Formats: sequence, C-alpha cells, structure tokens
Amino acid sequence: MVSKNKNASNIDLVAGKKVTNVLNSNQRTDFYDKMKSYFSEVKAKHQSLEPGEYMGLLLYTINRKVSELLSFYPEQSKFFTEILKEHGKSEYTEKSTVYECIVHIPELSGVLPWPNSDAIIEAFSDPEEAALSVSDFEERKKAYPKKVAKAYPEILKLSMYPKFYYFNPDSGAPAFGNMCVVKFSDAISTKGLGIYVKTLSETWVDKVE
Repeated sequence: MVSKNKNASNIDLVAGKKVTNVLNSNQRTDFYDKMKSYFSEVKAKHQSLEPGEYMGLLLYTINRKVSELLSFYPEQSKFFTEILKEHGKSEYTEKSTVYECIVHIPELSGVLPWPNSDAIIEAFSDPEEAALSVSDFEERKKAYPKKVAKAYPEILKLSMYPKFYYFNPDSGAPAFGNMCVVKFSDAISTKGLGIYVKTLSETWVDKVE
C-alpha cells in the first residue's frame, strides 16, 4: 500500500517552492508570495490574452544582430518569419538589431532559481562608461573581475529561463522589470524559445521598491 504524502498539499506549484516552517521564516518565501500575488493582480487587469500567449516578467534584454539569429534560423524558416511578422516588419539587414528577451513565466519557470539582477547588471556595465572620473574608472576597473566572478552563477541561472525574440526597428529595447506578453511557435519544438509580443505598463520594479 502506498502511503499518502502528507506534504503533497504543502507545495506551491506556481512558485515551485515547498512551504515549510523553515522556508516560512525566510524572506525568500515573502518574495515568492509577493510575486505570485502580483502576477494574479496583473492577469486580472489583462483578460484579453490570445490562445497560446503567456504573461511574464522581463528579466533581462540582450541586443543581438539579425545575423546571429540567421545563423540558427535560416531566412526562409517559419520561426524567423514569425519574429519579423509579429510587429509587421519585413525589411532588415544582417546588422539590424533583434532583442533577445529573457522572461520569467511562473507556469513554466517557477521552479528555477532566481537570479540576482543587480550582480548581473554590474557585471555587464562597462567600467569606462560608468566612471565619473579617471580615479573612479581605475577603481571600477580594479573591482571589475570580482564583479564578473560574483555574477557568473547568476548569469548561469538567467540562462536557464526561456528566451523570446523581438524585432521592431521603430522602437528600442523592451525594458527589463516590466511585465510582458509572449508566445511560443509551433515551428520550435521547445518551450525554451518564442516570440515577444508586447510590453505591459506594469513593472515589478515599482512593486518591490
């Protein structure tokens, strides 16, 4: 006879976290509870999602060149065509910018470890561009290797989240921290890649500040 798992009802399938007395006393529990609640609030405001669309939180945006995308998905491939057509754009060059948007979708990535965005941003910040003076630059340059080393585990965590591509020469990069809408393509047999549909006005940054 199989014994009943007494802890089965104590698992949050959305946040992907098992709730225990130890976890309940941890600030991380409060973080995941707040995020779950916030997603519910935003979803209640946006009831018009199309079939196959998901609401998510944009964690990070990376500028890519169309040539990079073409190296994986040929010009005539369905996935590449869908990325271009999503926002009614068809003209591009290999040097055109396409944005790779890394998105957290609770239903799909809720079990993944949460990346430290502050550490990642510091690691990707150019010391010379961020410096306020020559002496400031020297200090930042000296500290930079340690910042990169500190961010490495966080970058690995970030790489585990699904990625969605956005091509629209008439607008800039989607701002991370914003809620967004994404969708997957039947041209790709994975829930790891998809198409970025739109940015919503709600931001998680505002929620946690």
